[in-house]
Amino acid sequence: MPTKLDPVLAAMLEDPALEADRELTVMIGLAAAPTERTLAELRALGLSVRSVVGDVLTGSARLGRIVEISAHPAIVRIEAATPLHPEDTPRQAV
Repeated sequence: MPTKLDPVLAAMLEDPALEADRELTVMIGLAAAPTERTLAELRALGLSVRSVVGDVLTGSARLGRIVEISAHPAIVRIEAATPLHPEDTPRQAV
């Protein structure tokens, strides 16, 4: 398994119950802010880019394309997005 993948994403890739065409939201760390060429290359690999801030981008891709996308030389880390949920109890003032 590529070392660029976070443990959650790596486990998803090894889970036979998950379909290869399952769409995932991902956060990607890049070696540098992406050029238009880099973004075009990532899109050609199957990444749908949603936002770019500096050297981090978010997007979505099919589970079956993640290893190929992670092999792009501009990518240093790729993580499965984690859903955020509101806390059940209000926070106390400190």
